[in-house]
Amino acid sequence: MSEAASQPDRAENASERLGKIIATMPASNELAVLAEILIEQMKVADAQHHVVALMGSTDQKLTATVQALREENVQLTKLLMQARQSFIGEIAVKAADQARRAAAAEVANELAQLRIALESRDCALDGRSAAATARSMLGSPTAWTGIAFCVGAVLVWVVGHLSQLPGI
Repeated sequence: MSEAASQPDRAENASERLGKIIATMPASNELAVLAEILIEQMKVADAQHHVVALMGSTDQKLTATVQALREENVQLTKLLMQARQSFIGEIAVKAADQARRAAAAEVANELAQLRIALESRDCALDGRSAAATARSMLGSPTAWTGIAFCVGAVLVWVVGHLSQLPGI
């Protein structure tokens, strides 16, 4: 840092020294013009050193800003993925709850039919035994569909939560 600061000083001192040397020399128009050109060139070189230092500083600041933006982007991506997984989990839970309710309603309906059948058994048997009634309840496509939907929704929810664990 001190070296960068000393270079402009040396260039400025060199132009001053050159000016003093030229002042002590016999006067000549060509020599004076050349000396002025040389002094101006040294000032330009000094200004270029200053610009290079500013460009380096700006480049470092820009690089740090870009790196910070990249890190923020990674954090935002992680948060978005977590929000997505949570949303998928909530949907799976709601679907499982809906399927559970549908299956519970179907089971309640089948139980009501079984109760009615058992109560009316005393009056008239229609050839169906209690075992046949139970089989018909379990053989209901709606009941099996509801149970399968619940199991599927729970599996989706479990897989979503397991995918959030590190190393998986």
